[in-house]
Amino acid sequence: MFLATSVSAMVEKALGAIALLLAENRQISELFAKIGRLEVSSADTEVLVGDVCRALTIQAQLLQEIAYPALRAAGVQSSILDQAEADQTAIRQLIEDLHDVPHTDVFFDARVKALAHRVQRRFRSDETELFPNAQWAPVDLVEIGRRLAARRAELTV
Repeated sequence: MFLATSVSAMVEKALGAIALLLAENRQISELFAKIGRLEVSSADTEVLVGDVCRALTIQAQLLQEIAYPALRAAGVQSSILDQAEADQTAIRQLIEDLHDVPHTDVFFDARVKALAHRVQRRFRSDETELFPNAQWAPVDLVEIGRRLAARRAELTV
């Protein structure tokens, strides 16, 4: 399954939450790049889009259950976390929209591109705003990383 090996390796290395999330973001971005290289009507596209949607859904659940509450409690700017949560809601809606359309639909490619654009924007915000603020917060990012990895393992069984 997507990310299973890398998450296990991260837990063994005890990497923090930021490193884990950055690695996930890179892997999701790589999946989007693969999708961009395929023919729109390809069955492979449908599989890769499914992989991306599952990875994003699990990541959103992890952020909402573990990371965002811990960062809020540690005093990370609420406006940054509010924007991150709003972006996650928009991404979730785009994922739902994709589920309603077969990969052969004329609008499928446009919906995938809209999702990719929104996700990349979220990732840039994570890297430039959320993660730098989290690094300065009085919170144990290694412990949050362990909790994220453990919860991911539960969700991907």
